[in-house]
Amino acid sequence: MNRLLLKPEGHLAKMQIVQMLDAVCQAIEPTETQYSDATGRYQTIGDFLAEKGSPLHCYGPVVYPQGSMRIKAAIRPVNGKEFDVDLVCEFRKMPQQDPKVVKRLVWDRFHNSERYRTMAAEKNRCVQIKYEGQFHMDVMPCIPGDDGWAMVGGVWVPDKKLDDWKASNPAGFARFVETAAAKIPRQQVLFANRAEAKSADVEPLEVEDTFTKPPLIRIIQVLKRHRDEYFRNNHDDAPISVIITTLATHSYDRAVTHNTYSSVYDLVLDVVEGMLDFVRIDSSTTEYCIPNPSHPEENFAERWNENPMLADWFFAWRSKVGTDLRLLAQQEEGVDKVGKLMESAFGSTAANQAVRSLSASVRDKTANRLVGVTSTGLIVPEGFGIRTVSKNPPHTNHGS
Repeated sequence: MNRLLLKPEGHLAKMQIVQMLDAVCQAIEPTETQYSDATGRYQTIGDFLAEKGSPLHCYGPVVYPQGSMRIKAAIRPVNGKEFDVDLVCEFRKMPQQDPKVVKRLVWDRFHNSERYRTMAAEKNRCVQIKYEGQFHMDVMPCIPGDDGWAMVGGVWVPDKKLDDWKASNPAGFARFVETAAAKIPRQQVLFANRAEAKSADVEPLEVEDTFTKPPLIRIIQVLKRHRDEYFRNNHDDAPISVIITTLATHSYDRAVTHNTYSSVYDLVLDVVEGMLDFVRIDSSTTEYCIPNPSHPEENFAERWNENPMLADWFFAWRSKVGTDLRLLAQQEEGVDKVGKLMESAFGSTAANQAVRSLSASVRDKTANRLVGVTSTGLIVPEGFGIRTVSKNPPHTNHGS
């Protein structure tokens, strides 16, 4: 079902909202140079672990990214400067044994190295390599999955207490997101002559001038940033990123497969609203379940069943992000009002970037005389979705 909003005259246009959300993401994500630097560094780490002479060489270690860095949905933490880069170190020739032993092998390799000794820190499930002011690279060891697993890429990863192995599929999960993100949303084509219209008259929804990345990736980033601001003072209660990413991807895939939209903003709203449809509750046990799409035996919501307050926090946050996105469409032209709402939802740095982007766009269109006047006398750029009654003539009064 499409959940659309009609924008009264004079309110912030849908295209402007999407433009500002895109600016929010650009303000908090790694640059292409930083993505390139991170790639080079994790490849160097992989070479270091696997090189001849390494105690790990015989186990065939392969290092690859997982999570947000893999799908290019990474964002900067609200309380830090360094990006989190999650890496998998898969030992493809490793027999199954105690995960603590496997992690110790990785730790010893880094700790005994002149290059990495001062950069390495031992964490619960991984070894962290810190590039000061740039990245935290969390290297998580894993071993091959069982023969006959249905999903290609399934591996055993250490559980949080490192008491045993846990089935997962980080590579398969990334493909799940990337496959959905590659799908292009559609819009219904309208004809003045009904005789020309056909039920199948749809075309790709124009996103080139709004989002600068695939809409799904931008939606995930917007949601994660809003989550970080909402839970700034109680971070431990925040929904984990993999839950947000899973629900948003399911909702986006359904939306672009079955619906058409008149704007990217309407698509964003529909995806956010539809996330709740993919939270399962077992009717007999009342337990929550959000299966890993790449390995359904893994339940991303298992902590909710241990602490139901986490589920309550998730639903409260999801309601708030939906409300805030709708409020953007109710804001009248005026950067002060828009800026305050953006700052409350996404933080001051991201909000400032969004307001600057909006202001620059208005200045550009005004400079090119692409402006009009509303019925209330408001001067706005043409094409921003606000009804105008006359063109604003270029200013020619240069004094007497």
